[in-house]
Amino acid sequence: MTLQRRLLHAMLGLLALAALAGVSTIFLPGGEFIGRVAGTLLCAAIAIALALPPSKKLAIQAERTAGLITLLAIVIAFTLAFISIWADFFIRSLSWHLPVTTIAYISCAIPTLAFLSIAKSPGGKICSIGGVAFSAIIFLTWLLAIWSDFFNTGGFSENFFKTTGLLTVASLPICACLFGELTDRKYWRWIGVASGLAAIAMGLVGIWYITGGKPTNIIHCLIVSAVVGGSNVLLRLSFTEGMRWLAIGTTGMLVVTGVCGIFVNYVIDGNPNSGFDDLSIRLLAASSIVTVCGILAIVVLKAFNRRVVITEARSINDIKSMTVHCPRCTKKQNTNLGESRCGDCGLIFLFRVAEPHCIKCNYTLFDIRSGRCPECGEPIEGGTAAVHQGI
Repeated sequence: MTLQRRLLHAMLGLLALAALAGVSTIFLPGGEFIGRVAGTLLCAAIAIALALPPSKKLAIQAERTAGLITLLAIVIAFTLAFISIWADFFIRSLSWHLPVTTIAYISCAIPTLAFLSIAKSPGGKICSIGGVAFSAIIFLTWLLAIWSDFFNTGGFSENFFKTTGLLTVASLPICACLFGELTDRKYWRWIGVASGLAAIAMGLVGIWYITGGKPTNIIHCLIVSAVVGGSNVLLRLSFTEGMRWLAIGTTGMLVVTGVCGIFVNYVIDGNPNSGFDDLSIRLLAASSIVTVCGILAIVVLKAFNRRVVITEARSINDIKSMTVHCPRCTKKQNTNLGESRCGDCGLIFLFRVAEPHCIKCNYTLFDIRSGRCPECGEPIEGGTAAVHQGI
């Protein structure tokens, strides 16, 4: 039995026990205790469910480190959840501190893992480093906000919470601006980085020194950083020709939304205006809707195109042709399986496809990327898969 099947069976068993414990609270005394038991079992089942995808990476040498890091993060989250469920049962003063700490950890661990996953992608290294650093700082300030009043450190809890919010809002646009290589020619993206850092600096001064001023300039800087970061990401993604124009149009609407947002923020601040406040608000709403629709369309199309590539493997008997580039004249063309010729230079092609099967249990290995057969656990290495139904 494979590791994934063992985890799946354990998850189902824990869910059954959690349901049983939940029902038993109706009929048995000590409902609070049994309820905590049910919560613990449910958290364990969720942790196992989350551990299933990264556990598949352990069989692949190139992805083993990422799988181990993800599993470690899941174990820490479950440990914190377990302590949160039971701590105030013994120490009432910890009624909210540990649960909120668990929420803080999970909220920061998810983006940290996401940033780590793009570290090896083209242009993702600097963005990944910045994202992980911001996540760590945000988690630290969140911890200070949660525990400062518990240890009576001077009543700074509210300021730490505000700092956490400021860093959370400003960090994502800055990381989006950092996406790319340091040596590329999109120098304008550093305007977004500078604007985001300026917003953080002004916000920290306002929070900790209580200047009493309005956050107008902070919002201006955040808008600029968000527009530059979003444009940087949209213009770097790889698209087909049709989607490229969609990305350019969405980027243009993002800039329009940013300009309208700055103007509306200026008007709300109480500065004199020319009576265009209602029109600017309508323009902001309209451009925001168009921008969001464009981004959603890009996300859906990218996901759809990726899914088409992954799930294209049909029955082996349904595959009759394939798209190739001629190795002699580089002409791209569709050609039938078997013997065919290049449409330009006449080079003869001899193509054959075959369905991979596990050499131990004969399980079909289409779309299996775990490095092992999901049925019997036999390692899948180059040349070890059995070939069936060749054409």
